[in-house]
Amino acid sequence: MTLNADHHPRLNRTHRPGPQRPATMQDKRAVVPLHPSAYDVWLRGTIEEAAAALVLPHVDDYDAGPDGAPPAAPKAPVQPDLL
Repeated sequence: MTLNADHHPRLNRTHRPGPQRPATMQDKRAVVPLHPSAYDVWLRGTIEEAAAALVLPHVDDYDAGPDGAPPAAPKAPVQPDLL
């Protein structure tokens, strides 16, 4: 499931514009994880209830690093020798 993320402070930076697409089709889409507490509403609720369960994550749920720079890549874990 995806939602328009044009107005989200972090997620609106995830896609570059497509010059071949008209201005009305330049929206930024973001995957919306469905919280486990909303599974039953999604499966058995009304259309309105299911739509209300789809919300973009809060901006504080993302770490864009200092000044919006992406965070440093994590270091690979040390793997024990198997042999």
